[in-house]
Amino acid sequence: MKIKILAMIALFAAVLCYILPFLTFKDYSSINGFTLITSLFKRKELHKLTENIQTYVFTSTSVPLLVSFLLFIAAIAFLAYYHFRKSSKALSGALGSVIVAVISYGVQLSNSQTSITDFFGTILLELKTGDGKSIFKSSDITSQTGPGARLLVIVAFVALIFVAVLKILDIRERNKGDNIQTPWSMAIKQFKRNKLAIVGLFLITFLIIICFYGPVFSKYPLLKTDIIMAKLKPGPEHLLGTDSSGRDILTRLMYGGRISITVGFVAVLLEILLGTTLGGLAGYYSGKIDNFLMRVVDIFLSIPFLPVVIIIGAIMSDLNIPPERRIYFVMFIIGILSWPVMARLVRGQILTLREQEYMIAAEALGLKDRRKIVRHLIPNVIPSIIVSATLGIGDAILMESALSFLGLGVAMPFPSWGNMVQAVRDTNDFILRSWLWIPPGICIFMIVLAINFVGDGLRDAFDPKMKK
Repeated sequence: MKIKILAMIALFAAVLCYILPFLTFKDYSSINGFTLITSLFKRKELHKLTENIQTYVFTSTSVPLLVSFLLFIAAIAFLAYYHFRKSSKALSGALGSVIVAVISYGVQLSNSQTSITDFFGTILLELKTGDGKSIFKSSDITSQTGPGARLLVIVAFVALIFVAVLKILDIRERNKGDNIQTPWSMAIKQFKRNKLAIVGLFLITFLIIICFYGPVFSKYPLLKTDIIMAKLKPGPEHLLGTDSSGRDILTRLMYGGRISITVGFVAVLLEILLGTTLGGLAGYYSGKIDNFLMRVVDIFLSIPFLPVVIIIGAIMSDLNIPPERRIYFVMFIIGILSWPVMARLVRGQILTLREQEYMIAAEALGLKDRRKIVRHLIPNVIPSIIVSATLGIGDAILMESALSFLGLGVAMPFPSWGNMVQAVRDTNDFILRSWLWIPPGICIFMIVLAINFVGDGLRDAFDPKMKK
């Protein structure tokens, strides 16, 4: 009962955060969350607190913020319905709403390039011409995220924890006295026994939260440079110091983590889609289809990775592809060149599974090939896919870091952990200014080690015989 009350209080607190300032400006009035979501794509003049200062116009682009607000309202409604009807589906709806709301707010916080205001919209300087007309031009203004934007991160995660705990308690209450154990429940219990895997899972979660939500607590934009502040030692103003362009390293470390982690997950997702589809077709149909697809796999496996990447990097440089778009090419390249290993794994598993009794029964029932592959074969390969994909994320992050270190991946001024290490080219910087390269190096080490811990834990959980 207490958890239910705390969850409801946390959800109401998340909604109330919207009345607090989300953006604050020097010499101008602040903008709260409700203003951001009720004046989308409308130019709003900032209210001046002093006279004889310039006029600025703000345009809100906070669509994900509006989505998160509506989802918090929906979560409150679901939780209220669960309180009166004890509906498990309503509680699942509340949990799903909070999860999507938190993700949506993270999407809102994904852009802060030259100004803090980029989180929630764009700001322009309004100038008057001689004939009285208004013209607008890009301009910088001293701004920071307000208490509402920062408090919402904390309250949203607190609400998520309470609703998740409530869901777990509800499941335990409904399954009390039920001794039936499914393969998935047995795997979860086995995974919980692996302390290193649990530590790795918490470490991954911590790094993801810091990288995707931490920038809202920083007062420094991502790309704004200040040569006067270049290569400052760590101190109260810059906890991890500044780089050669005067940019805050802690802020860039968080944004760089976003890119490195996203590249790892997206590349592995592409690897799963291609590898599972082609491996499943090859394993089920065998014969000519299997021979053809496996020869394609052999061709991809014979492609020398580094020379291909160097050529593609040179082509992108010649075509003057913007740095923010090169990120997507890196994801695509890593995913395309990694899927053959997944395809071989899935093919080998399906060659074994298709001879099982339940597949003979499915054949006797006259089920279509697509149904047999999608509903009966692929689900039984999922444990192996999960283990391989988890370990593949660590490999993809290392690969992206190596490519960026060589100047072939994510390009400056956009950071990734790899190109942050690569930025230190001078021996004096390497020896005397260790704060320039040690933090991203430690982050790469921690995320890859944590992913390997989780991957080993999943492997032992899904197939305990492998440990023996």
